[in-house]
Amino acid sequence: MQGFYTDASMAEYSRRVALTPQRLPDGRVFQYKPKTVEKWYQLYEKGGMEALIPRTRCDKGGTRVISDEAEREIHRLRKEYPRLNATKVCEKLVQDGTLPATVSVSTVQRYIMHNGLREIQDALYMRLCTWCKLTMIILKNRMPIYTGAGKSMCRSRNYT
Repeated sequence: MQGFYTDASMAEYSRRVALTPQRLPDGRVFQYKPKTVEKWYQLYEKGGMEALIPRTRCDKGGTRVISDEAEREIHRLRKEYPRLNATKVCEKLVQDGTLPATVSVSTVQRYIMHNGLREIQDALYMRLCTWCKLTMIILKNRMPIYTGAGKSMCRSRNYT
């Protein structure tokens, strides 16, 4: 291209190129929008072929709205109170002023899930069930306890 196109303007050139479907290296056929063609041309003009290479976002894998302080507080709350759900964590952080009120509960839920903080709750359930079994063994001699045909009365996921 390099400034040599037969159309009257860059916009006309972009529209003409966008009308023709392009075959991609993997064999797929794709039709680009004129704005995309213009953007590519401008990038090429500014930085050559290097500017056309896709870059990964610098914040990929991180959070943009949860501050470092709020992250530390979420980790602390989940360790101290493993059964505290994301809604309550979010409410507590907003009340304390650690998290802006504009941050949604779903953002906190996503953060908890993506950072393995949900496993803390699962580990608690497993320990709780073991504790229930231990309690049943200790109390069995003092008073009759219904064990549900050998199963724990614990509501956790581990019923053995």
